[in-house]
Amino acid sequence: MSSATDVAFDDALKFISLSPPPGFLINIGQRYLYRRPWESHRGLLTGLLLNDVSLSEQGASSEINAKIEMDFADSDIVEIDGWLLSLTEARQYALLSLSDSQG
Repeated sequence: MSSATDVAFDDALKFISLSPPPGFLINIGQRYLYRRPWESHRGLLTGLLLNDVSLSEQGASSEINAKIEMDFADSDIVEIDGWLLSLTEARQYALLSLSDSQG
């Protein structure tokens, strides 16, 4: 039986853009979590990513993209291996890395 957190987690994973190879994104996510170990929880990251986001696929995708743009506008960015990422992007990749490591 799936918990509400597992369902939300699966929903959150749907909205991660996978243009670069997934292994690269997982590595970026792991590096982010190394710097912010207190965020190494699927439920926490899912909540941070989906806060104020509709769960319809089209709505969530555009709302997450808007959060990414707002992060850059507000200078909510992180540098990982020379890449400047919005906090939302880094958290998406962290969630992806947790899904890879936790099945």
